[in-house]
Amino acid sequence: MVIGSIMLIDAPIPELRPSLKFIIPVAVGLSLIFLFLIFIAIRAHAKKVFTGKEGLVGEIGVSQSDLTPHGKVFVHGELWNAEADEDIPKGTDVKVVEVQQNLKIKVTKAK
Repeated sequence: MVIGSIMLIDAPIPELRPSLKFIIPVAVGLSLIFLFLIFIAIRAHAKKVFTGKEGLVGEIGVSQSDLTPHGKVFVHGELWNAEADEDIPKGTDVKVVEVQQNLKIKVTKAK
């Protein structure tokens, strides 16, 4: 944009000739906007995932039924079919360790 504006300074038609007082502020302003947008995009990509399978692992929930070893767990605002390696009584806090196929999660007792 700067190069194109500088090329117009020597335009044969006087109305097409932008001044440096116009070119510099516009170029600096647009550069700052682009740098800000790039900064926001990089920061968004660096954040921890909190949706989908990846976002569910590590969440804390409450067992809604006895897990012996299968049962129901309330995690992330939803009721899930769950599986545990040990017996977990109803009402115990649990932590999601894995999201398995068929909408099933593997949990352990939360510490």
